[in-house]
Amino acid sequence: MTIFRDPAARLPVGEHPRNIILPLHDDDIDQAVKAVRNPRDRLVLALAAIHAARPKAIRELQLDDINLGNRRLTIADRTRPLDDLTRQMILDWLTCRHTRWPDTASPYLIIILRTKR
Repeated sequence: MTIFRDPAARLPVGEHPRNIILPLHDDDIDQAVKAVRNPRDRLVLALAAIHAARPKAIRELQLDDINLGNRRLTIADRTRPLDDLTRQMILDWLTCRHTRWPDTASPYLIIILRTKR
């Protein structure tokens, strides 16, 4: 006679609720943008609030992921339209980035002093 305990007996059955990341409302975005002064931080805010981009996706965003001419933005392999606010934040950051690091060869959109490469 073989006696054993079913290891799956206490596992819950059914679907788990999924947390959906939703972008902020326009009023919330406007209020947050007014509170941030640094161009890099404003861009990060726009990417997170408008495009629901996660921190890892923002860190890995490269210059090639932005198509200003066609107003397209690719975040985490998903291409989406580039809205006016995010476009302006990108342009402001690129101006600041070029002023601060004019000779950088980094392919990443957001660079800081600790950025590798």
